[in-house]
Amino acid sequence: MEYVSPDKQVTVHVSANPEYGMATIWDADIMIYLASHLNELRERGENDLSPTIRLQPGDLLKRICWGVSGRAYERLIGALDRLTGNHDQDQYPGKFENRETTFSWIDSYTHLVDERTQRSLGMEITLSKWFFDGVMDKRNV
Repeated sequence: MEYVSPDKQVTVHVSANPEYGMATIWDADIMIYLASHLNELRERGENDLSPTIRLQPGDLLKRICWGVSGRAYERLIGALDRLTGNHDQDQYPGKFENRETTFSWIDSYTHLVDERTQRSLGMEITLSKWFFDGVMDKRNV
């Protein structure tokens, strides 16, 4: 996918991962939840915020209204795979140089599952630096 601003100054190019496909508008629910979570922590006065967020997947699924069925958990993993696998490239003109940034929405995620019960023990999602810095910049939130 390619976007070029009307004045041709900004371009955005998004490439899908061949195995997982391209992130969808539904996957954005997860990114909105993660940005909101970081913003809430910041508003509470937390100072040492990290791009790595620890959470219970069931809590995330309930908040984004996807339900907590086995299918919802599968859908969550598929969305995280797409958000990790997308390759996005932005170009913005600067005063003295052009800036080009390449990123994925999520750098990585880990899902711990109890081998006996197959129940989730929690999840760790590490946001890309680009996304984390954007959320931490109060002008963007």
